[in-house]
Formats: sequence, structure tokens, C-alpha cells
Amino acid sequence: MKPLPAPRTLPDWIVTEILSALDLLPAPAVLVDERLRISGANEAARLLLPSISASSSLLDQAAVEDGDKLRNLVILCLDSPRSAAGLDLKLGSAAAERKWRNLQAKPVPGFQGFFVVTILDIHAAKTTQIETRHWEERWNAALVGSDLGVWDHDIRRGIYFYSGKWKEIRGLQRDSDVEADYETWIGAVHPDDRDRVRSYIEKQAAGDLSVTSCEYRERRADGEYVWIECRGACFETFSDGTAARIIGTDLDITARKEAEGQIERLKQRFELALEATRIGVFEADIADQTVQFDDTLLEILGFLPARTSWEETTGCTSSIPTIMSQRRGASTMERHPEPTSRMNSGSFAPATEPCGIFERGRLASWTAMAGRRSSAPIGM
Repeated sequence: MKPLPAPRTLPDWIVTEILSALDLLPAPAVLVDERLRISGANEAARLLLPSISASSSLLDQAAVEDGDKLRNLVILCLDSPRSAAGLDLKLGSAAAERKWRNLQAKPVPGFQGFFVVTILDIHAAKTTQIETRHWEERWNAALVGSDLGVWDHDIRRGIYFYSGKWKEIRGLQRDSDVEADYETWIGAVHPDDRDRVRSYIEKQAAGDLSVTSCEYRERRADGEYVWIECRGACFETFSDGTAARIIGTDLDITARKEAEGQIERLKQRFELALEATRIGVFEADIADQTVQFDDTLLEILGFLPARTSWEETTGCTSSIPTIMSQRRGASTMERHPEPTSRMNSGSFAPATEPCGIFERGRLASWTAMAGRRSSAPIGM
């Protein structure tokens, strides 16, 4: 650090003249020497910092660890006497009272070694700025650890932002430049999804707050298509209600879409197998006492699709819990000696005995197939 010169003094009448000039300023201001000793302060400064007084030091208003910053403020003025030096610092007589202030120092013309320091109250703005920065740091940290790509379309200012992950989803380098051209981007959307995506964008641009998500395919840099789940919302609007700023996230859902497609193909194969083999399927819900039949089994049994209750379907008056309690003593799975319900010549005849067999908490009954009857309990 550059050493400070020896302390200087001003005649009292000159100090009085300078302070009279400072009183005309609307901003708080103090007169200090190069060692930050206060020679005087205007009324606004005394209101802002009540503990300051002549012969005290501006260093007394700052934390010990901030002393060098204050000294550097004066040194900058000595190095560049024609320009004002600025600094944001917390000032106050005690730690609990210190608040953010902006200090601007400028040499007093004609009086070497003396400076006028204006002190502005920026506590509210600085606190908001710091909180916003912390929020952004947390948000950025969360995004880095996630799979979300962020985009920000500031239409009012013509600024378009795309995060590194957004570019990575599309097969680009995280630091590559992206041309924010709508026609170029929409040209990369899969032809089968293009009209739907255009409609989604038009509604968002019109300020429709109900439109927040869309799934579509987009061509990557390598020519392959990637499934994207796009979520966005309008944050600012023009006076006519149209979107002025839209912020959103993109998520690569290709793996999920492939899994869904595989499940759908398995489902179709299963349904085709059931249709080809004419196997009927039913599901009994023990908790709410209902039985659901598929159309094939209803056709085999001769029932209308509306008959889905336990009693209507089976003709059995015994409840499922009652039947379970009757069989609770069984320790092993065994075939019932006689099926409790019979299918004769394509017609279903309810039996007078309790309907269905329960083993180990599961319904043991028949599998109905066209042309034959099976009495094997389910699960055996």
C-alpha cells in the first residue's frame, strides 16, 4: 500500500467556508484529510451518521476489516485527483447499526490533502442486490446439478439466453453460440410435431397463461431426434397483453418416451394374444367387493357389461371376506374338489355353494376359455 503523507491542517476559517458550501449539498458529505480524520460534516451527514463529529475519524464508522478499503479510497484520489473514487461499504458506530453506504471521494480544489466524501444511503438497494445474487447462485447451482436446460426470451430487450445444458440436449457444445432465429429452430422440430408446437408458441406469445408445457421431437446436431418436455411461462407482458418475456426449461425425455413405446407395444401384443386365443380375463377387488370382466369373458359367460358387482356376476350371496374366513385355516394350496360355478354349453350357471376359493389372501377360481372349463385355482 502506498504510504500516506504527513497529516495536514486547515485554518478554521477555511474549514468554515468549505462546510458552508457542503451545507448546500442535498447529499450527506464530510470533509476529511488524507488520514480520514473528519474536519466537519454537513447537516445531512450528521442525520445519516449521528455519531460522527469533528476530530473523529471516518475509520471509526467502519469495521476493522474494512479499514484498508477506506484508506484505498483516499489513495485512489491522490493517484487520480481529477476523478472521484467510489466504494460501497457498511458504516455505523456499532456492528448492529452498520448499513450499506456508497462513498464518493473527491479532492478539495486548492487544498492538497483534503477531500470531500459524499455518503449515500444504499442499504435497501444493496441488500436486495445481495439477496438476488444469492438466489441466483442457489438457482444456478440447482440447475447445474439437474438435467434441465434453461432458456430466457426477453423480447422487449431483444436478449435471448440458452444455458449450457439446453445446448447439450441438442448435441451442441455448452459454450457454442446459438442463433435465436425462430424459423431455423422450428425447422429442426419433427414434421409430425411442428404444427402443434407452432400453436403452443403462438398461444404463449399471445400471453395465454394456461399454456405452460409441450412435448415434441427436435433434431439434434448429429441428425438424431430427441424428445423434449418444454415448460415455460410468461413473466412480462406488453401493454396489449402479449408476451414481453418468457422463461422456461427443457428436459430430455427420450428414454421415458422409448419406455412408454415399449410398454404400449407389449400391451398391444398381449391384447392380440388374448383376442387370438379367446381367453377371458377378470379382476376381483376384495376391498370394495367388485369384480371386473373384460369383454371376451363377458361374452363367454353371457353377461352384459353392466353386471360388474360380485353378487350380480356370480349369483353368490356370501361376501368375499366371509369366504376368506371359511378358508383361512388352509395351510397349503389345494384344488377345490368341485368347481363352484359351471359353464355348460356356453351358458354360465351360478352354484348354490359359496362362490370362489381364497388361498393365502388371493382369489382361487377358474380361468374361462372358449370351448373348455378349468377348475385350477389362480396362482397354482
